[in-house]
Amino acid sequence: MSEFLIQLMSATLLLSVSAVLVQGLMFILRPSSPAIRQCAWFFVLLQGIVWFHLPVRVPWYAPPSDNRNVIKNQEAEPSKSDTIESALGSLPIRPSTASRSMPHSTPQDWFEISTTVWLSGILGLVTFSGVSYLLLLRRITGGQPAPPDWAEDLRELLRQRKIARTILLLMTRNTGPALCGTPWGYRICVPGLSWAKLTVAQRHTVLRHELAHFERFDLWWLLLARLLALPHWFNPVAWWIVHQITQSAEWACDEAATGPKPEDAVAFARALMQFGVANSFGICPARAVGRSSLFVRIRRLTQLKSQEDSRMKKGLIMALAAGLVVVNLVRIELVAKEPATGKPVGNASHSTALSGAEVNSMVPFDAGKAKKATPGLPVALPDGISVSYNSQLQKYELVAGDMRANARDVSLAAHSAGEEPAFGAILAQDVVVQSPGWNAKAERLETFRGRAILLAKLAGEITVEVEGCTAKASRAEIDSESGKVKLFGPVTIEGKGFQLAAKAAVYEFESRNVRLFAARITRGNERIEAKQAKFDLRTKQITERKD
Repeated sequence: MSEFLIQLMSATLLLSVSAVLVQGLMFILRPSSPAIRQCAWFFVLLQGIVWFHLPVRVPWYAPPSDNRNVIKNQEAEPSKSDTIESALGSLPIRPSTASRSMPHSTPQDWFEISTTVWLSGILGLVTFSGVSYLLLLRRITGGQPAPPDWAEDLRELLRQRKIARTILLLMTRNTGPALCGTPWGYRICVPGLSWAKLTVAQRHTVLRHELAHFERFDLWWLLLARLLALPHWFNPVAWWIVHQITQSAEWACDEAATGPKPEDAVAFARALMQFGVANSFGICPARAVGRSSLFVRIRRLTQLKSQEDSRMKKGLIMALAAGLVVVNLVRIELVAKEPATGKPVGNASHSTALSGAEVNSMVPFDAGKAKKATPGLPVALPDGISVSYNSQLQKYELVAGDMRANARDVSLAAHSAGEEPAFGAILAQDVVVQSPGWNAKAERLETFRGRAILLAKLAGEITVEVEGCTAKASRAEIDSESGKVKLFGPVTIEGKGFQLAAKAAVYEFESRNVRLFAARITRGNERIEAKQAKFDLRTKQITERKD
């Protein structure tokens, strides 16, 4: 849920920035076409729902040389396996009382509160819209059919526009003029007293305006705009964009209602003034009159028709609006170019093994001379560890026992770790690890085999997925012999219904338990602190505890 909220905040920020950029370009170019304005604002609104990204890998830099593909001379210092006790030796651990409530709120609490507020806002707006629509239907139900001569005017306009759909004209007390969608069909609602004061020409322009809403499917487009803005109900920019889309739709229907005749524009402007005085508000998705936009619409109607927007002006606006969506949707990744010798092996493989003549030309690691081995000495890969280059993924792939990993960079090295020789491979940059029972992502992976022990060390920003839980740490060790994953802190483990935090942790594959050091356990409303604790990830119970 925390990742979802982060994506939501990123999307609403991009939506706001895009709105500023598009509005700035429109202020400079001043387009007169309502359709271009409406389409551009829809593109901006789409920014709010782009919560995923498509990676596009662009071969950019030269791949490592052959020597670098196989070996990398490093001045590596002798490494020793860290233990939990040594890692915690310098950590100040403060004993705590049993079942003591934490005085401060955890990040999980804030995420839960934020999610609850966000969902409550959506539910409130949906409820308000539903109640408003029911009130509108109630007002429409109380309307009366129009007199025959007024109804005939509408039927004649339907025939002229070749609209086969039946649309009725209803006289209401103070609703409209508006095109309303109801469960029993479309209705054009007008206030009866104000309608009677209009001339025939004025009534025709108003009816043409409402029929233009029907022909443009404005009821559905405006509903879509509100749905797109709904996840960002807390962002006033999103609703300002919805207002711009609604205003553009009104302008387009105004042009369709008046046409090129100046007398029709004057007649419609007078009709708008009549309704603007008589009807201060109304609940309807597509209205001919709105107090906030009445002055702007009348000014547009009475001004001389400006020259049509040039193709360049339209193209610039649409290119910016659509380009912002594409930039947000696509993530460019610069990767190494495919090596000239990196041809697939066989018909079904895209991997080029770093072995054969290349490996034979390396200096093999002599276990009998381990004490004399120089740290960083290039070596041939031992049995059980293999490295290949996948030209399709443009990544190096490593297989060590049951563990598989890939990354953008690889180096091979030998180390003399005390009495035990250790040698293997080092992966870096976007490391992804897959292994039975756990998966991980990190910035660096070191895997060494000393005797029969396979030791994998992870570093950087580490994310480990195990037993349906997500653990995050700054350093980790996976020991195949002991069947343990050691995480060094700060460590957080999140699962369904609980959150664990500690300075260090040890996960045991066999028992599915995690031992926490300087632990803070949050389970529902229960918060517990302990010097050491063992937590069963399957049952979500504390099996051992030391305060």
